[in-house]
Amino acid sequence: MTDCQDDQDHAGCDVCRAEFRALDELEPIEPGFRTGLALRSRVAYDRVRETVASAETWGVAALTACVAVVISILLETAALPYSALAEACQTLVGDLLPTSAAYLLAGVLASLVPVCLATYLQARRSVPGVVAWLETPVVSAALLSVYAIVSCGDYPGAFLAGFLSGIVIGAFAGAAAGHWLGRRVAWR
Repeated sequence: MTDCQDDQDHAGCDVCRAEFRALDELEPIEPGFRTGLALRSRVAYDRVRETVASAETWGVAALTACVAVVISILLETAALPYSALAEACQTLVGDLLPTSAAYLLAGVLASLVPVCLATYLQARRSVPGVVAWLETPVVSAALLSVYAIVSCGDYPGAFLAGFLSGIVIGAFAGAAAGHWLGRRVAWR
């Protein structure tokens, strides 16, 4: 055992000084293109794997989805019921699109605004990752779809299918818009 291992004084050890001098004399090695590409892809893969495996990231995304669902339910019960939203969309599209497209548009609006607002608030606090981009809209769409089936069970099958499809589309569009806004629009 050398003295430097006891007191962590590498500069005072002759063996360590000789090794550091030898390391300094080595020429730096530049990795080839393929090696650099492989290293970059490995680092990106490890970052994604670490993010997906993080319980904290999943918790934040699930909480964001729950906030979006609560906002949507509050809007639906207090301000604009889904049936009134569907009627307004049907009036808006009129004869241009079939009635099921109006229900699709109503579903998009029913989830787009709440998911956008919730992910905007979340994106301002943390860096969005794969989980935030995927889990938040999936959980929001699933929970809102269950709520829509319960509250809109009297819709005909094609209209309900259009409304539910709109919820899924709106959740993903709202998450993308919310993350984009959270990175670019600041409020105090």
